[in-house]
Amino acid sequence: MTSNPPSTRSTANDDRIAALEVSDHSIRRQIKVQGEEFAKEFTDIKESVDFPQFNGEDPTGWIYKAEKFFRYQRTENSEKITLASFHLLDDALQWYQWFEKTRTDVSWEEFTRALCVRFGPSNYEDFDEALAKLHQTSTVREYQENFERLAARVQDWPGKALVGGYIGGLREEIHAKVK
Repeated sequence: MTSNPPSTRSTANDDRIAALEVSDHSIRRQIKVQGEEFAKEFTDIKESVDFPQFNGEDPTGWIYKAEKFFRYQRTENSEKITLASFHLLDDALQWYQWFEKTRTDVSWEEFTRALCVRFGPSNYEDFDEALAKLHQTSTVREYQENFERLAARVQDWPGKALVGGYIGGLREEIHAKVK
């Protein structure tokens, strides 16, 4: 059995270690570059989400979308009203100009309550009653849109009650087939 002299083994090991160090450095550099590219792509995706505009119609739907945007973008509470105000149109913008002059240091919750008072349905509209009385009078698509609009505004309706209400409101010939 022949063995390499110690200096030859040592040189070969030193060469392997050096190659591993170069390889390790190269891999770390590549991971860093790919991580930076991923972070930039993720930032670009987050920046591409548009804030919803509001013209005075469907305030609860707009508030829902705005709050989703705030969560996604991790918007600070102190910035919410300012950001939202850039996306108000028509009557909503005119209302906000008056609102801003008459109130100071308002929270997002106070702002959304005032917005709903101004643009939302009256307190006399009973969404539970309207949903319970809803019946199909035109296409299934229009009926479904009306049902979903009302169902989004009711509280504490179990899923089974919503399904039963939906089926029960369909025209008789459709109701029988669906049931």
